[in-house]
Order: sequence, then C-alpha cells, then structure tokens
Amino acid sequence: MANTLNKEKETIINLNLPKYNEIPDVGLYLEQVTKYINSLLEDYPNISITSSMVSNYVKQGLLPKCVKKQYSRDQIMRLILITFGKTVLSMEDLKLLFELQTKAYPNEVAYNYFLLEYENVIKYIFGINSQMEQIGTTNTLEKQLLRNAIISFAHKMYIELTLDAKRKGTI
Repeated sequence: MANTLNKEKETIINLNLPKYNEIPDVGLYLEQVTKYINSLLEDYPNISITSSMVSNYVKQGLLPKCVKKQYSRDQIMRLILITFGKTVLSMEDLKLLFELQTKAYPNEVAYNYFLLEYENVIKYIFGINSQMEQIGTTNTLEKQLLRNAIISFAHKMYIELTLDAKRKGTI
C-alpha cells in the first residue's frame, strides 16, 4: 500500500521544471501557455492553470499584459511561479512578493534560485535529505520569503498526498 504514496512522492521530488533559458521565448499564445504549464505540472494534484486564471492575473496586476496576444519567457516564468504560489499565498501577497523579488534580483536569477530552493526544500520535507542546504551565499529578506513560501507549499503538498493516499486506502 505504501508503494502508491511513495510513487506519488517520488514524482513530486523528481519534478523537472525548466531552467529560465529553457522556457520558450518565441511568443506563445494563451492556449499554448496554459497547455505548456499544465504539462509541466500534470503530476501535481490540484495544480493547474486556465485561460481565465491568466486573464484574472493580468487584471490583478500579477502579470503584465501580453504583446500581440503572445506571452514572453518572463510572463511564462511568472505564471509558473503563480501556479505554485497561489496554493499557499493570497494574490495580494503574491503580488507583493513579486515586487520585492523584482527589485532585488533579475528574473533569471530569481527563477533559477526558486528551482534550486524548491529541490532543496522538497527533498527535506519528503525525507530524502536530513536537513536543508544553504542555497547561495547571501541571506536576504527576499530569499527568506521565497524559501518560506516553498516550505509552505511543500508541507501542503506532503499533507495532501498523504491524506489522499489514506482516503484511497493505499497506506
């Protein structure tokens, strides 16, 4: 029975999100963007993005408007982060977090740090590593906030997977 839960945890641990420079920068249309992001996150329960969500994020100021109906690498990167962040933060808090990050770090640096920290935190929360590593050489408020948001997400994901497995009788 524990194999099902272990398989789901393994899927979460081994999620391979694209690095910043691997995110398409050819100008994707809205349907292509949502399909791309949902394909990255298809193994995560209850995490997805729709066209109406994207439109709402633009209206709320979380995402810049697209140019000629096409979304850039930076917008796609931001949507990936929103899709994770919205599970544990309000839209208002996400917006503030993005403002802080944008002032402190270029998008590429912030996103690639997110990837490293995500892997670090997930492996700790899911019991692969006995402690979290210190990522990078600086300790800024922005990095602490991002790490704690990722920790919140990881704990939530762990609890949801475990309870779902219990409901299904697989543990």
